[in-house]
Amino acid sequence: MKALIVLVALAAAPLLAQPEPEDCFATKRDAVVETATFDGKTYSFRKSGCRALFESDPERYAQLFDALAELSAAGAKVKVAEASLVPS
Repeated sequence: MKALIVLVALAAAPLLAQPEPEDCFATKRDAVVETATFDGKTYSFRKSGCRALFESDPERYAQLFDALAELSAAGAKVKVAEASLVPS
């Protein structure tokens, strides 16, 4: 029985893992998978699971996504960091 529980937990782990915020930001060139609205503005995400992450703290993530949008509009390359830029 324990082996079955461990097997199910291992199989479900990737489904439960949230994407990094930097991986979520969709530019105009990206396919939009999900959207969320906060403070009258619509935010587009390129990975599933990003809307749930955004909605967990919309004010915090709206600031990050607005900053990423400004950098992208200015022509800056937005690199995905190995560790999240958003403190836990």
